[in-house]
Amino acid sequence: MAGPELVKAIGLYRETGNPHNQTYISVVEKRDGLIKQYRDFWLNFSSSLVQPATWH
Repeated sequence: MAGPELVKAIGLYRETGNPHNQTYISVVEKRDGLIKQYRDFWLNFSSSLVQPATWH
């Protein structure tokens, strides 16, 4: 799904040597050329699979 109002970005995180494939959905509403509202949705579970635990 693509169009003039949609953007797809792909990134890679390799601090631990593990690939970090994370899906984010950002909803940006704008009016008169300015951002009116920004909402970000993501599932943080996949982050725990990439980074080592920092708690004991």
